[in-house]
Amino acid sequence: MCSDYHRLIAPLHRGPCVPPTELVRDAVFRFTRQCQIVAGAVIPPINATEVVATACASVRAFPVPLPEDLTPCCVALLAAVGRRIEKCRTVSSAITEQSLGGTDAELRRAFGILLLHYSDAAISLSKISLVFGISEARLSTWYRTAGYRFSEYLSALRVLTAAAKLTETSAAISHVAITAGYHHGGELDRDFAKLLHISPRRFRAAHAMIISNSDFTPKWPFHSTPIMQVPCSA
Repeated sequence: MCSDYHRLIAPLHRGPCVPPTELVRDAVFRFTRQCQIVAGAVIPPINATEVVATACASVRAFPVPLPEDLTPCCVALLAAVGRRIEKCRTVSSAITEQSLGGTDAELRRAFGILLLHYSDAAISLSKISLVFGISEARLSTWYRTAGYRFSEYLSALRVLTAAAKLTETSAAISHVAITAGYHHGGELDRDFAKLLHISPRRFRAAHAMIISNSDFTPKWPFHSTPIMQVPCSA
């Protein structure tokens, strides 16, 4: 019979029950691989659709439940992804002005607008639909072609930005929330609880463990290579 642990983590694994260690390994492998896919997606030339979709997938792949001993590694990796997304936005300020060819030009422009403006608390599906002169329903369908709903992309991108800010600064969590596009800290708490099953405060504390311990270098769990250097084929 499956234990409660197996039952909780079952959505991350298909097939018969296996030892918890293998389930954790499988989940963390997938999470790390997905984060590396994001790292490849942010290399110019930027395809906004790919960047946003893979970023969302990396957040949704965050291992849940997450054993205490693996928390610092996974926190460090998610924060690194957040920093790469932020850098991608910085060097791609003209992304929505690109001359794009092919049938997916408008789709990529829609994702470009989302990528550039997700940290604006006023951004919404209705406002973007006005830019294109189409209905919200049609625009929603465009976004869903890459795998997720508009609201899921928005939450994931904001969580990634918050993750980066939480580990880069000592700013109050409420300030981090506003910087990431939330109206207040409560909204950030909600998304962290829903997507990562960890509070922003605990997320920051887990990363601080790495900083305070000079002998600790985040490694890919179950692997000797630094977490951002493991080949995607691993």
